[in-house]
Amino acid sequence: MDHTTLSSVLAGWSARPGRPAQQLVRAVAGAIEAGTLPAGTHLPAERRLAEALGVSRGTIARAFAQLRDDGLVETRHGAGTVVRAAARDGARGATPIGTLSLDASVATLGADVGDRQDDGIDLRTAAWRGDANLLDGLRRWTPDALRSIGEGDNGYWPLGLPSLRTAIAERLTAGGLESTPDQIVVTGGAQQALDVVLTTLASPGDEVVVAEVTWPGIRELLAIRGMRPAAARLDPTGAVDQVELLRMLRTGRSPVGYLVPSFDNPTGVLMPAPVRRLVVEAALEAGTVLIDDVTMHELWIDEPPPLPLAAMLPDAGTRVVTVGSLSKISWAGLRLGWLRAEGPLLERLGRVKTALDFGTSVPGQLAGLAVMGELDELVLRYRRELGARRDAALEAIATHLPAWRVSRPAGGMAMWAHLGGVASDPFVEVAARHGVLLVPGRIYHALGHDTGHIRLTLAHDVDTTVEAVRRLAGAYDEYLAVDRGRRVALV
Repeated sequence: MDHTTLSSVLAGWSARPGRPAQQLVRAVAGAIEAGTLPAGTHLPAERRLAEALGVSRGTIARAFAQLRDDGLVETRHGAGTVVRAAARDGARGATPIGTLSLDASVATLGADVGDRQDDGIDLRTAAWRGDANLLDGLRRWTPDALRSIGEGDNGYWPLGLPSLRTAIAERLTAGGLESTPDQIVVTGGAQQALDVVLTTLASPGDEVVVAEVTWPGIRELLAIRGMRPAAARLDPTGAVDQVELLRMLRTGRSPVGYLVPSFDNPTGVLMPAPVRRLVVEAALEAGTVLIDDVTMHELWIDEPPPLPLAAMLPDAGTRVVTVGSLSKISWAGLRLGWLRAEGPLLERLGRVKTALDFGTSVPGQLAGLAVMGELDELVLRYRRELGARRDAALEAIATHLPAWRVSRPAGGMAMWAHLGGVASDPFVEVAARHGVLLVPGRIYHALGHDTGHIRLTLAHDVDTTVEAVRRLAGAYDEYLAVDRGRRVALV
C-alpha cells in the first residue's frame, strides 16, 4: 500500500487522544482490526509516510516499533513493514494478551527470590511488611465471633458482612465522604473492585480513560477484558494534563475513567481540589463513570489531601465509584477491599459482584474487622515512617544520583524517578546485579512505552532505603560506562 492510500485510510488519526506516535498506533491498530489493513499488507517506507502525514520520521519509527511490540506488524528483510494479523477477536485494537506485564508486575508479587543474593533489596512492590502487632491483631477475632454470626445462617453475605460494611462506611464518613453501610460492597482487594466496575460498565473494545502513567493493575485488567486505554498525557510536573483529561471525558466516548487523585501510583502526584471538581463535572455532563482509587488516600505525609471525588459535588456519587483497600493501610495479605457507589449504579455493581463469587470469605472479613479498630494508630505510624523514608531517599539521591530527577510526593508509597535520559529496561537488569530489584518503567505506561523512569518504593526502613539508593548509584555508573546509557526516545 502506498503512502497516499494509507494516509487516506488513516484519515482523522490526529484527532485521537495522546501524542502523535500514540495517535498513529491507535489508528493503525483500529484499521487492522476493522480489516481495512488485512494481514500481509505492506506499509509504506517511514520517510514517505512521514511526508504524507506531515510528521517527523521519528514519529513514524516510534509508532512502527510499538506496533511491532504489540504483534500487529513485522519487519521482513527486503520487504519492509508488513501487517501480521488483526488484534484479538472483539478487542478492536486492544493490547494483545501477550504484551501483558505479568512478567514484571503481577508475577513479582509471588516471585521466587531465591535466585538473588540474601541481602538483595526488593523495590518491586509498594506494600507494608507485616509486623508482630499487626499480625496479632488479625487473630483477635475468635471462633465465638464466627459462631455468633454463622449459626442458623447459610453464610452467604454477597455484599459483605454488615458489621464490616458499617465500619468501612464510618471510616469514609470520618474522612469527609458521607457514607452508609448499604453503599459499601466488600471485595477481595481493590483489584477485584476494579474488575467488578469494568465488568459491569464497559464492554470489549471500549476505551477507558486513564493517565498515561498509571497503576499497571488497571492496564492488565483492560487487556484481559479486551478493553483499550485512552491515555491522557502527563504535564511537566508529572500530573495528568487537566486540559486533555477534561477534553477526553467531555467527549463521552469512554464509559469509564480510572484515576488515582490522591498520591498517584507510581508518580505520587496529588490532584488539587479545583481540578477534582472540574473532573467530576465533566463526568457528570458526559455520563462517564469515574473510578476514584483511594487506596493511598490516608497515607499523606505533609497535609491531608482534598476530599475524594464522590464528595466534590452533591450528585457526584451517582457517577463516581470509590475504590479502597486495607492493603496499603494495614497488610496486603488480608486481600480485603471495597467499593462505594450510590443508587442504580450500586445495584448493578452488587449484582455483578454477587455473580462473580457469591461473597468474600467470612473469616477474612472478621480478621479485617479486627484490624479496623487499630487503623488510626497504625496509619499515624505509617505516615511518620513514610515521611522519614521519603526525606532520606531524596537526600541520598541528591548525593549519589544527582543526574536523576525525582518527584517529592506529599504522600503515598512511591516516587517516580527520571533516569537522566537513559532507558529503564536495561538499567533494571544492571540494578539486579547490584542487589536491587526494580520493575521496568514501561510497566507503568498505559501503552507499555519506556520513558526512562523507574518507580522507587518506600516499603523499606530508612537504612535499607538509603542502601538501595547507594547500590543504584553503583548500577548507574556501571550502566553508563558499559552500555553508554542507551538514550530513550520519549513518545
